[in-house]
Amino acid sequence: DIRKEVDSTKKDELIDELSVYKREKDNMLEALDGLQKEKISLLGDLSVQKKSKEVLDVELSELKEEKNALVEESSRGNKPFRFTDFARITDINFRLNEPLRTFLDLDLLRERVLDLFEWFNTENQQYVAPYFVAVQSSGMGKTRLLKALRDDFQNRTKDTGNFDFECRLVLCARKAGDVKAHVRADFDHILEIPIYEDHTEDPDEARTKLTGQLDKILQECDQTNVVLLIDEAQALIKSNEQTWEAAMFRVVRWYLRRKDHVGKKQVAAVLTGTTSSLFEWYKDSPSSTFTRDSNFEYVVSGKNLYPPFFQFCTIGIFADRTDDSDEKGKGEFEIALPYGRPLFALLNKGAPPTEDQTSGILTRMLLSKRAWELNDASCLSIIGSRFQIKGLPFEYTSDLIARGYGCLFEFRNPLEEGRPSASLVFYPDPVVSWLAMALFREDWRFKQFQGRSPSFWTNRLRETVSNQVCSMNKGDIGEVGAAMYLTFTADSLRVFEEERAFSPFRVSFESWCEALGAQHKTDHEMDEVALEKFAVDISKSEQWEKVMSMAGETQQCCLDPSTNLNEDSASISVMQFFRLYANVTTSLVGNQDFLRARFNSGVALYMAPQCRDFDLAIPFRYPSNVREGYDFGAILVSVKSSKEFAAAAAFKECAKMYEAMESSGLKNGLGILLLPALKRRSKYPSELLLKKEDAREATRRIIVRVVVVPAADPFAIKRLILESTSVGEGLARATAFHPIADLGLSGLDPDYLCQSDSNKKVLDQSKKIRGELRHARKYPEDKLNVCLEDRNQ
Repeated sequence: DIRKEVDSTKKDELIDELSVYKREKDNMLEALDGLQKEKISLLGDLSVQKKSKEVLDVELSELKEEKNALVEESSRGNKPFRFTDFARITDINFRLNEPLRTFLDLDLLRERVLDLFEWFNTENQQYVAPYFVAVQSSGMGKTRLLKALRDDFQNRTKDTGNFDFECRLVLCARKAGDVKAHVRADFDHILEIPIYEDHTEDPDEARTKLTGQLDKILQECDQTNVVLLIDEAQALIKSNEQTWEAAMFRVVRWYLRRKDHVGKKQVAAVLTGTTSSLFEWYKDSPSSTFTRDSNFEYVVSGKNLYPPFFQFCTIGIFADRTDDSDEKGKGEFEIALPYGRPLFALLNKGAPPTEDQTSGILTRMLLSKRAWELNDASCLSIIGSRFQIKGLPFEYTSDLIARGYGCLFEFRNPLEEGRPSASLVFYPDPVVSWLAMALFREDWRFKQFQGRSPSFWTNRLRETVSNQVCSMNKGDIGEVGAAMYLTFTADSLRVFEEERAFSPFRVSFESWCEALGAQHKTDHEMDEVALEKFAVDISKSEQWEKVMSMAGETQQCCLDPSTNLNEDSASISVMQFFRLYANVTTSLVGNQDFLRARFNSGVALYMAPQCRDFDLAIPFRYPSNVREGYDFGAILVSVKSSKEFAAAAAFKECAKMYEAMESSGLKNGLGILLLPALKRRSKYPSELLLKKEDAREATRRIIVRVVVVPAADPFAIKRLILESTSVGEGLARATAFHPIADLGLSGLDPDYLCQSDSNKKVLDQSKKIRGELRHARKYPEDKLNVCLEDRNQ
């Protein structure tokens, strides 16, 4: 008994010790888990540092190679190719006298310039100085718009005799003597910008030199109110010395605030350039600096800046597209070219860019980065050129506009202290989108530029989203992933004649449908047993005959059954996706002028947020049976990024899509329910899955089919959708600052639209709202929200 009692006591003690050991073990495991997480974090940091080191090592080695090549070639008297040789495609005054495509942006700019002179009456208590910056990417016609404004003011003075405003077109240059004679002839004045290296010991000399040149300009002006149109104004903020940072910019700003100018003139300015740094200078220079001349009196002004101007309608999508007679006898690139950037449309009179021009365009698209594959901004520049990327930090947006081909689309000054926010868009551009498409093919190479596989670009997008470089929610990622899958499938059908062919744009509609449905039979087609079970309930549905059979109304203007379907007879054209912000209905996608313009430019659309039934729209073309030429139809896509999607649910969604297309007045077309993220191999009726033959039927009537991204996804689309870990707010719904801009996408002429009384009322109301927005800082938050809602309407 005693032994049992002792053993029992020892047992209890051992149990207590064991529980202590267990607690210690749990604590140690918890500590170990924390150490492992810390290790993972450190490894992640190390990976980032290694990646940065890789980029620097690659750039260093390339710089060394370039240096050696330069030394070697210099000894031979030759000039080798350099990565940055072609950053500027042509001279700044190239085709400067070309007429504007539309006068809408000129009207908007004139309105903004005349508003600046309110500063001399009342607004100087709110704004720093009477100037604003006009920022947009290269090749968008900034200089041409400034010249048009100068000529417009001159004509008004001649015609009326009492228009007391005068514009002077000024070009900033490092040295006036370096400006070519033919460039100098198109500008009224050359403004030579002093820099730190010239005036190390006496900064006052730099200020005096710059303001002296401005005084001379005013002396030549006849009118009381003078507008300085200063082009290439980024030269004012460049300096290698920190104390000189933006010093010349501040000198100009102080100059505009002087009380007594030469001849008692009132002076305002418009500063144009590609860099957002022009509108980032919110603080005045410190009183200890040299940018303010103490010999003059200055207006005591406010602290706010006028918002930048960026409403350029020079891009080809805003031009009149109601007549297709000028398309006859032209190649597809020649037809597409006028829809893009005005510089490229004028560059070679319809011919593709030369080799040197192509190198320069590619260099700018890659932001002049040598190791561009490892640079997030460079990769987003190429991806955005085809698929639109939003939700980027201000620094990335600024870089893509200043050094690439992104366009500033929306800008907001912060109501409190902080940096502004900006949205960019990649406007349709056949040159840029074709070169981006080429970079999406690993078999394409041009000089030092080597393409990469589609999966490379998809994975790079996934990485930037997961690392929160760009903010996109799951729905937006699904849309972009779907656009990528449909476009990459079309890309796989393109055959290049040469590395710089800039064609083809079109691919066979039938071949595209066949490629999309290639894996359906083996992976997703129902067997007989499953089909019988599915048909028991669904076959009683009223939509069964319409969706699953040929019972839909057949149109007369359709493809003849004997017509051979190839890229010349029935084709799609999808090089780039563009987000349509206008509040349009599905019926607009049936407009022939609208579809022809989209097809000719190689542009497919992300549908507006108001369109709840469809996410994407792709134009297709087919021979008309009722007239000479072609008719156009639409492929409307609904994207469902669910991991599971049953056959019954797919059928109901298809029926819903069919009703939406039919109720919108469409007579034919193809609806696609795209399932890009299925984890299970769901089975569907054969009739519901997209097949090659459906291309012909889509020219005859409305049909709706299912497309499933295969398990063996060669483009890594599933991984993009399923593994992206973004917590972003999604693609912000930006709206243009003038209501007619989106109507340019309809294929109609904005100038014509402005002539109607109803649209004039819209423009007048918009002008009033823009004026209210300009003063929105003084409004309480509820008033500002009402104002913003009015502007969106």
